[in-house]
Amino acid sequence: MQMAVGEEIEKGHNVFVTAPTGSGKTLAFLLPLIHSLETLPEDTFIRLLVLLPTRELAQQCRNVFEESTQTLRSEVIHGGRPVIEESRRIEINKPQVIFATPGRLTDHLRQTPDLLQHLRYFIVDEYDKCLELGFKAELQTVVSALPEQKLQYVFTSATPLYDEALRLFHLDAEHVMFLDYAEDVSNRLSQYYVAVRDDDDAKLSVLSELLRQERFDSCIIFATHKEDVEMIAKYLRHGGFDVAAYHGGLTQEQRERAIFRFEARCVNILIATDIAARGLDFPQVDLIIHFHPPVDQKSYQHRVGRTLRWENCGRSVLFLPTTERLPEYIQDIKEYPVGEVPHLKKDKAYLPKDVTYLSRANASFSALYIGRGKKEGISRKDVLGFLCNNANINAKDIGKIHISAHFSLVALPKEMIDAVLAEIQGKKIKKQQTIYEKLRH
Repeated sequence: MQMAVGEEIEKGHNVFVTAPTGSGKTLAFLLPLIHSLETLPEDTFIRLLVLLPTRELAQQCRNVFEESTQTLRSEVIHGGRPVIEESRRIEINKPQVIFATPGRLTDHLRQTPDLLQHLRYFIVDEYDKCLELGFKAELQTVVSALPEQKLQYVFTSATPLYDEALRLFHLDAEHVMFLDYAEDVSNRLSQYYVAVRDDDDAKLSVLSELLRQERFDSCIIFATHKEDVEMIAKYLRHGGFDVAAYHGGLTQEQRERAIFRFEARCVNILIATDIAARGLDFPQVDLIIHFHPPVDQKSYQHRVGRTLRWENCGRSVLFLPTTERLPEYIQDIKEYPVGEVPHLKKDKAYLPKDVTYLSRANASFSALYIGRGKKEGISRKDVLGFLCNNANINAKDIGKIHISAHFSLVALPKEMIDAVLAEIQGKKIKKQQTIYEKLRH
């Protein structure tokens, strides 16, 4: 798929690629365009626009881009922070590439109508998700602001919404290459259900037992509302599990912290609403638990898609209220093996007393918070050098490093983080005094 998409882009063709989530679509369009952009003069301004449905996907796509080139400049713009701050960065850095969410891009276009006047390539990633989230009006606004010169378009989608895209972007089907890589993933997914009373105590009891007995590297638990996510997270933490909570009620910094802790293996259980079902790339998830059933087939597909990245296999466990029937769109699903879920007490929820058995479900890293980030001139290299020189730690022991605007996060082995904190307290990073602390919930 990546080779075919790359060849069509290099030929200058417009492309609409349909492929399942986690199949590598991002690299498929980024790599050939990076190659083309690197041949342009250094002072080139906004030649590539990548439009994405969520701020998390925009940031992840930008991270992939930055890891793939050392010469091109980029910026990411999305909600949750001041427009004027983003505009100032764009003016100062003169990026060749912009990663944007539809709503925030229209905010910028209202202030700077000619922002895209030099545009050459236009990517709409997860096009079906953009429509699903109600961004059609914003897409129309973006289209009206596009320059008159001919552009090269690339659309990616999990579902084949060809006609809608052609109409919205005023394209002729004869001038678009349609590449369909949809696949049947049923042979890579083991599906189970557990019949359980439709009340929180019963579900929480079953959940703790499943997590105790299932062997997994990392797990996502989906719930309907943010209040449910927080309830589950509180219960599991009390039971000794390492978890992170992720939902739309969090601030941007809280979201970044939760995603980092899960990606960096500081926790290996993520409890989330359906905003985590699309656009986030977690390569090692092997277990999905539906604490609440998905609203429809599309939601179910996107949830289980988190555990089918690339060619991975995974398991899905659906909590089915005893008063409901299995959805017709879920085929080849089995009841969870008899005897592996204990009989539930009717009056109270199970709270594990002895948590020693949880060691295999706990993560091996902790997250270090550093109160300085990109805006203060901090880079991954700075963080790595600071820790190696001041904390008596080898680079090979340091895990994932995330540099945000005003803070940084570092994954360190649990058995080392307290000693590292003791060594670096009071010391300056890049001649700056700051806060160092162990990141918690």
